[in-house]
Formats: sequence, structure tokens, C-alpha cells
Amino acid sequence: MCRGKPYNDILISLDYLTATFSIIDPARIHGLGASYGAWMINWIQGHTTRFRCLVAHDGVFDMTTKYYEYVARCLLLGITTRRDTLTRVRALSTMQDR
Repeated sequence: MCRGKPYNDILISLDYLTATFSIIDPARIHGLGASYGAWMINWIQGHTTRFRCLVAHDGVFDMTTKYYEYVARCLLLGITTRRDTLTRVRALSTMQDR
């Protein structure tokens, strides 16, 4: 197996599912991921041929840029701490507990 615990977890889970459920056809396995999942889909594509189709969307491809995007968003909203982030998100949420 390759280095990378998430990748190994995916393949181990896939092995378990295909061995346990006969309805799953190992020749027709597909994968889909968004955000970090899209990054993981690209990793999978470069390390195995077990998947018939892989779809990546809204991917994170540069973690440094993603970090600074988050920092800029926090600065624009006036958020300074993680607790403040949660408070601000809850205040902006349209689905508040009633």
C-alpha cells in the first residue's frame, strides 16, 4: 500500500465492502469527492486503477492558498478566534433553533 492513512483507509474499506456485500461489483467501483475529497480523488487516480470512474469537484489543490483565503475571510468578517467563528456563523445562520 502507498503511504497516506486516508488512502489506505479507503482501500481497506473498499476491500471489506466488496468482500462482505456480493451486490457490489469490484469491476464497477466509482468514486466522487468535493473539497478535500476532490484532492483525495486525484491522489487515488494517481495510485490505483481499481476505480472505473473518479469525479473530483470543488477541489482544494493548494493548501497555502486555502489557508490565506480562510484568514482573509475571517479578517473581513472581523473574526479573531475559533469560538468567534462559531458564534458568527450561528448568528448568520437562517436555521437557528427556535
